[in-house]
Amino acid sequence: VMEEAQRLWNAEIHDNDAVRSVVFASAKDGCFVAGADIYDIASVEDKSDLVPEIERALGFFRRMKSKGVPMVAAIDGTALGGGLEWALW
Repeated sequence: VMEEAQRLWNAEIHDNDAVRSVVFASAKDGCFVAGADIYDIASVEDKSDLVPEIERALGFFRRMKSKGVPMVAAIDGTALGGGLEWALW
Protein backbone atom coordinates (compact mmCIF):
# COMPACT_ATOMS: atom_id res chain seq x y z
CA VAL A 1 0.00 0.00 0.00
CA MET A 2 2.74 2.46 0.95
CA GLU A 3 4.61 2.03 -2.34
CA GLU A 4 1.44 2.58 -4.38
CA ALA A 5 0.51 5.62 -2.29
CA GLN A 6 3.98 7.11 -2.77
CA ARG A 7 3.84 6.51 -6.51
CA LEU A 8 0.45 8.19 -6.81
CA TRP A 9 1.48 11.06 -4.54
CA ASN A 10 4.61 11.76 -6.57
CA ALA A 11 2.93 11.37 -9.96
CA GLU A 12 -0.36 13.13 -9.33
CA ILE A 13 -0.33 15.33 -6.25
CA HIS A 14 2.93 16.68 -4.88
CA ASP A 15 3.94 19.07 -7.66
CA ASN A 16 0.40 19.69 -8.91
CA ASP A 17 -0.55 23.28 -7.99
CA ALA A 18 -4.19 22.57 -8.83
CA VAL A 19 -4.43 20.22 -5.82
CA ARG A 20 -5.74 22.30 -2.93
CA SER A 21 -6.67 19.51 -0.53
CA VAL A 22 -6.37 15.73 -0.29
CA VAL A 23 -8.80 13.10 0.98
CA PHE A 24 -7.40 9.66 1.73
CA ALA A 25 -9.92 6.82 1.49
CA SER A 26 -9.59 3.07 1.25
CA ALA A 27 -10.89 0.94 -1.59
CA LYS A 28 -11.52 -1.84 0.96
CA ASP A 29 -14.85 -1.90 2.78
CA GLY A 30 -14.50 -1.76 6.55
CA CYS A 31 -10.79 -0.94 6.70
CA PHE A 32 -8.90 2.32 6.22
CA VAL A 33 -5.31 1.05 6.45
CA ALA A 34 -4.08 -1.82 8.59
CA GLY A 35 -0.38 -0.92 8.64
CA ALA A 36 2.47 -3.41 8.79
CA ASP A 37 1.87 -7.10 9.39
CA ILE A 38 2.81 -7.70 13.03
CA TYR A 39 3.78 -11.29 12.24
CA ASP A 40 6.29 -10.02 9.68
CA ILE A 41 7.71 -7.63 12.25
CA ALA A 42 7.88 -10.37 14.90
CA SER A 43 9.77 -12.64 12.53
CA VAL A 44 12.60 -10.12 12.06
CA GLU A 45 15.35 -11.26 14.40
CA ASP A 46 17.32 -8.00 14.42
CA LYS A 47 14.75 -5.23 14.85
CA SER A 48 17.30 -2.66 13.69
CA ASP A 49 16.73 -4.12 10.21
CA LEU A 50 13.29 -2.46 10.35
CA VAL A 51 14.73 1.05 10.70
CA PRO A 52 15.09 1.75 6.94
CA GLU A 53 11.42 0.86 6.32
CA ILE A 54 10.30 3.04 9.23
CA GLU A 55 12.43 5.90 7.91
CA ARG A 56 10.91 5.51 4.41
CA ALA A 57 7.40 5.72 5.84
CA LEU A 58 8.29 8.74 7.97
CA GLY A 59 9.87 10.41 4.95
CA PHE A 60 6.69 9.87 2.96
CA PHE A 61 4.53 11.32 5.75
CA ARG A 62 6.83 14.36 5.90
CA ARG A 63 6.68 14.74 2.11
CA MET A 64 2.88 14.69 2.22
CA LYS A 65 2.85 17.28 4.98
CA SER A 66 5.25 19.51 3.03
CA LYS A 67 2.60 19.92 0.32
CA GLY A 68 0.97 22.38 2.70
CA VAL A 69 -2.64 21.56 1.87
CA PRO A 70 -5.40 20.25 4.14
CA MET A 71 -5.46 16.46 4.27
CA VAL A 72 -8.38 14.37 5.51
CA ALA A 73 -8.46 10.67 6.32
CA ALA A 74 -11.89 9.33 5.37
CA ILE A 75 -11.91 6.47 7.87
CA ASP A 76 -14.70 3.96 7.37
CA GLY A 77 -13.72 1.00 9.52
CA THR A 78 -10.49 0.03 11.19
CA ALA A 79 -7.31 2.10 11.16
CA LEU A 80 -4.62 -0.02 12.79
CA GLY A 81 -0.95 0.60 13.45
CA GLY A 82 0.50 2.57 10.55
CA GLY A 83 -3.02 3.23 9.28
CA LEU A 84 -3.86 5.14 12.45
CA GLU A 85 -0.51 6.87 12.26
CA TRP A 86 -1.34 7.89 8.68
CA ALA A 87 -4.69 9.31 9.78
CA LEU A 88 -3.06 11.33 12.58
CA TRP A 89 -0.50 12.98 10.30
